[in-house]
Amino acid sequence: MSQHRAHRAWDGALRLSREAWAIEPDFLEARLVEAEALARLGMKPQALAALERLDDARRRLAGRRKPENAYDELISFLDAKRRRELLEYLGVEDAGVGQKI
Repeated sequence: MSQHRAHRAWDGALRLSREAWAIEPDFLEARLVEAEALARLGMKPQALAALERLDDARRRLAGRRKPENAYDELISFLDAKRRRELLEYLGVEDAGVGQKI
């Protein structure tokens, strides 16, 4: 994939992720896609801020009761491996998103 085409793909992913969490602010995977797209587009500070918003949403969801239906399960699912890989890509530790490795 050419660099231009990859950039357009990440631009699209960023736009769609923001549309998704505008509808459902606690949609964890949408927050993760936003952070990854920002990172891949070279916007590290914005990606770190997006990861902090992801962690805020994750904490809010953790304070709620267990998912009661498929919708609750969908918005509360987080691919922990992808999150760790993104943190590594950004060169930060898991605890305290803005800290360097």
